[in-house]
Parts: sequence; C-alpha cells; structure tokens
Amino acid sequence: MKKTITYLVILGLLAGLALFLFLKNQSPSIEDQRNFTTPEIGELTQIIMKDRHGHEVVLTLEENGWIVDGRYQASTIMLNDMFYALEFMHAEYPVPAAAVNNVLTEMITNSTKVSLYKNGKSKPFKVFAVGGANHAQDGSFMLMEVNGQAAEKPYLIKLPGFKGYITYRFSAILKHWVSPVFTAYLPQEVEEVSIEYFEENKDQSFVLSNKNEQFELTHNGATTVGAALNEKMAEGLFASFMELSFEEFLDSIPMQDSVMNFMHFLDLKVVAKNGEKQHLSVYFKPFNVNDNLPLDKEGNPVFIDPLKLYVYNNESQSFFGIQYYTFGKLFLKADQLKN
Repeated sequence: MKKTITYLVILGLLAGLALFLFLKNQSPSIEDQRNFTTPEIGELTQIIMKDRHGHEVVLTLEENGWIVDGRYQASTIMLNDMFYALEFMHAEYPVPAAAVNNVLTEMITNSTKVSLYKNGKSKPFKVFAVGGANHAQDGSFMLMEVNGQAAEKPYLIKLPGFKGYITYRFSAILKHWVSPVFTAYLPQEVEEVSIEYFEENKDQSFVLSNKNEQFELTHNGATTVGAALNEKMAEGLFASFMELSFEEFLDSIPMQDSVMNFMHFLDLKVVAKNGEKQHLSVYFKPFNVNDNLPLDKEGNPVFIDPLKLYVYNNESQSFFGIQYYTFGKLFLKADQLKN
C-alpha cells in the first residue's frame, strides 16, 4: 500500500513538472515580449509591413539594393531611418495595466504589422505591431508577437538620442518608400542621351553620345563632331544626371488617358556605360478645370501648369511629378548643341 502511494506521489510530481514545463513553453517570457531591438540588420533580406487600412509594402534585398514591391528602388532616407530604429530602439517600460485596454483598442484600429525575414528564409524571425505615439510624443507603442500569438501587453518603445515617436519609420504606404532619385551618374559614366520631341520642336530631337571620349551628335540623320559641336553644352547635359530626382511619386494621374494621348511633350532616354538604361516619357500637366486658373499677361486663362510636369518611368512603369526648375536644364534642342 505504501509503495502504491509513493508511486502515485511520484507520478503526481512528474505530471506537475510536465504541466509546469508545458505552460512555461507556451507562455512567452518577459524578455521575449520586449525583444524589439534587432541588431541583425546585415542579415535582413525581406521586410513586410501591413497596416489596418489595407496598405502593404514589401521590401526585398536584391543585387541592386532594396526594392519596393518588386518594382521600385527603395528610398535610402526611409531605409536608413527604419534600420536605425530597428537596431537601437528599446522597450522603455510595459504599458501600465490601467492603460492597456485603451492602447490595444487604438492599435486594433491604427497599427502596422512588421515582419522581419533574414538570410532568405521564408518564415519571419521577428514580428511586431507598431502603434501610435504616447501623450508626450517621445515614444511609440508596440506589441510583440511570440510563437504566432500576441504578447500579453504592449510596451512603450523609444529611440535613444531621438526626441520623438518612431511610428512613421514603419509606414506601410507605398509612396513613402519609393525613391525619388532618377539618376546619380557621374558625367563619365553616361554613354548616350537622346531626346525625342513630340508635336512642337519635333525636328529638334537628337541623340548625343560619348563612346570614345568624344561627343557625337546625331540630328535629322546628320552627325556633328569636333569644332562644329558645342562641347560645353554637351558636357553640361551629361553632368545634369549626377543628382536628378523626381518631386513626388504618383499612384496615378488625373485624366491619365487624355494626358498620355494629347499632352506628350518628349521622351528622354539615358544609357550608362555599365549597360543601365533609363527611359522617361514627359507630359504637360493640365490644371484641374475646377481650379482657379491663373491668367497670362493678356488676361487669358492658363490651362497648362508652367512649373510642373508629369513623367512616366518606363522602367518601373510608374508616374512621378517633376519640376521644370529641376529637369528643364535637360530639355535642350539639337541646335543648342551646335556651334
């Protein structure tokens, strides 16, 4: 009888230990729930961000850098801001019990789920939700996901040395991530530039090349080289591609079909010596008919924006807005390149 009782006691202890270990494995530790700091920046290969409003951004590391949604070059500024936050942000303290429900309710409505992947693996190694700012605007609320389940409570996350909240660094809105940079070529890295005008100035279209350390202009089937070519203007054109950026990324443009069919200004093509090619289709930008149209010197309404243009990037198949001030220096006529 005594042996039976002893066996039962031992079995009970073992069962209790097994239950304790099971519950311990199922319940995430405090350290797991506050493990927001991510030092493995160099190992990251993909980042997916989804917010509660249906926006989603997929950042993937490819041979030519970080790419957004498989089409666009990612903004260096946004990447650096996010990577810095991932590497150095830390959990300041868990949200007080009295405020947990309010914070979680707000996160259900407004938050972004961030999934981090490393070394090309298909399963994320870290997942967390990014909410809004605290009352002092010096931190953001975040909630870790552990073993596929939400942690028990959110934490206030801060970035050392930064006075402000960091929610915006994890935006799931596409236009925030698309790089505005069109080209960043040194003059000697450009091999060929061509401009094809449509409608007005059509006969001023040209191709300017520099394949053998000598500029060559092709215009209306004729070639111009040497002293007959304005080398200073040619050098200036090639130098224009060192820091050339769009003003803004556009998901679409108003009256898109009409603009593309009737407002075509020119096509600009750039070929770099490393084989890269860039192709922009440039369109005049009409004012909205409901706008208060500006007037010219004679008092007539102006229907075309004199300061801004639309461009279609044929490589990424996307629209951008540009300024004449930035791109106008490229819009040379063939005759301007001749002496």
